[in-house]
Amino acid sequence: MERWSSGSIAVNKKMLNAAILRFIIEDIQPLSIVDSPAFINLVRIRMPSSVRIICKKTVRAKLNQTYLEMKTALENKLSQIEIVSITADFVEQSDKVIQLFKDIFVFLYIKFVSYPLIFC
Repeated sequence: MERWSSGSIAVNKKMLNAAILRFIIEDIQPLSIVDSPAFINLVRIRMPSSVRIICKKTVRAKLNQTYLEMKTALENKLSQIEIVSITADFVEQSDKVIQLFKDIFVFLYIKFVSYPLIFC
């Protein structure tokens, strides 16, 4: 990703909302960030006043929708394969992230695996 750009890309509401949602997901931000005056001011730079910034309620709904779509896609992919090997490096992750990955592993185990599951 390019750190600096010319800013010549025209941004519409759909693109803005998708970028905000991706930011929240990838950087594990709280949903309330979209209601923060500082965040709103940052996003509003070079944006027409007619473009409304997504609210926390809409973010929550879109996250749930995205989760269900990704879950279904993952289940479909995994149901087509016989062997799955998953590794993860938790050395510098928070307890919350570690628990999330453990929950995902347990889900995959229950859904697709018939041998013992071991966490180290």
